Amino acid sequence: MILGSNSISSKIALFLTNTQHYPIVNPQVSINISNIGIVNGKCLPNYVSPGGAIICNVTMPTTAISTGTLVSGKLYLSAIPCPSGNVTTCTSGQRQTYVGNFNSHASPLLASTTLSISVSAANSTTATGIPDQVIANVKLLGYPISGATINFTANQSVKFNPSVATTDSSGNAYTYITGVQPGKVKYLQHLAMYLQTQH
Repeated sequence: MILGSNSISSKIALFLTNTQHYPIVNPQVSINISNIGIVNGKCLPNYVSPGGAIICNVTMPTTAISTGTLVSGKLYLSAIPCPSGNVTTCTSGQRQTYVGNFNSHASPLLASTTLSISVSAANSTTATGIPDQVIANVKLLGYPISGATINFTANQSVKFNPSVATTDSSGNAYTYITGVQPGKVKYLQHLAMYLQTQH
């Protein structure tokens, strides 16, 4: 959880995991903050596999929370259980709500975009069959996020090894790309976190 604030906006971003043994559908989040009240947020994706990540974003009706200020409250995450995996059937199911407490110190709001993923290649060219390192960097409100699962896929005749990697404390996930023809390294713009693969 990250609480970011500046003179323009204050936001809370949540990086959550579906710990159930079945998918969940249409996750929603609400936060009850001391002296502010209940604020509703938005979560993605709409379909979350078991072990999959959920990103939630809450825009608070206050600005300029001083850096280091402790903000406390209750967090309500609701979702529809989907043991069958059939989204069409599950959307009419009964919503369950999970309640928890939170304490978070305000940090500077570095980015207005909740989630950002950037990709870079160690080298711009590579010889046939020689692996070239590719780095994916994941940030939440401008801060690096560790533990995010990245799926590397390609739309050309290249391979990633590994095809799935987890971000470290700097928000970086590493893989190597290998092509069958020499030329410029083309890394996937369609790269997505695990949470987005079903969205």
